[in-house]
Amino acid sequence: MKLRLRHNSIRLRLTQSEVRQVRDEWRVEERIEFAPGAAALEYALVSSTEAVDVQAEWNGQALTVTAPQSLIEHWANSGEVTIAAEQPAGRTALKIVVEKDFQCLEDRGADDADAFPHPHAGAVC
Repeated sequence: MKLRLRHNSIRLRLTQSEVRQVRDEWRVEERIEFAPGAAALEYALVSSTEAVDVQAEWNGQALTVTAPQSLIEHWANSGEVTIAAEQPAGRTALKIVVEKDFQCLEDRGADDADAFPHPHAGAVC
């Protein structure tokens, strides 16, 4: 799962197996370790039957994005690419985006074998 933070937004991109995992096991998570013994950044996408809206929470150590289970299930089982939401955050709104991760159109040396096939693959420009 890729995490992108920019301005006042959070974007999570999930591979095919991660989408299945959050649908079936209701949670997918990652951890970034910076150095031995140092603090780590943890982030997760959680599917919940109790959630009403998509919400993001930071507890000082981990970022958790929670979405209604029915929304995750529909997204995972459909051709829909994006779940998008906003939540109040001080003077502005926090934008939350959860997306299916597509394979790159150009080889960038990244392992994207588990990414979703790109809808424009093979297209002539």
